Amino acid sequence: MRTSFTYKSTHIIAIIGHSFFVGSALLLWVFFTQVEQHKIHLRELSETYARIEQNRDIFASLVIRLDETRSARESLQKHILPQDGVIDFLTLIENIGREQQVVLKTNTIIVRPLNTTFETMVVNISAEGSYASLTNTLKIFEHLPYQVSIRNVQFTNEEDETDMWSSTYDIEVTQFN
Repeated sequence: MRTSFTYKSTHIIAIIGHSFFVGSALLLWVFFTQVEQHKIHLRELSETYARIEQNRDIFASLVIRLDETRSARESLQKHILPQDGVIDFLTLIENIGREQQVVLKTNTIIVRPLNTTFETMVVNISAEGSYASLTNTLKIFEHLPYQVSIRNVQFTNEEDETDMWSSTYDIEVTQFN
């Protein structure tokens, strides 16, 4: 049996069949392209979820570490002078001087950075009073509720017979930046 294209209907059927074939091939190409894009998207989501799981584990371990170091951090915060606590610190020193019947004078305040978190504040103080009062004041300064170091302590006595002494102290205190 032989197919003849002499009839118009045969041409139409061939064109429609060819159109269906091209349309099907085009739809198949679009389908596979979409499948590939979804595969890529699914792979990216899978990697994202894997990172989320990894970060969740890291976060959980950090929370546990925070709980473990809570008391150490609280203790540190109690012994390190806050940045806005300079006035309170100087007031504390002045009150100690008054209680010990010592006249205190703050000569200089120097701030030196230690690192990005801490800095050292050096307060140079001169004091006048009896020898016992000055030594008691020094003992109290050594036991301030902060991380302090007392440097360059000097005692001088007036040449007369009175118990009037002068002293200077450099008090270094660690504070938050």
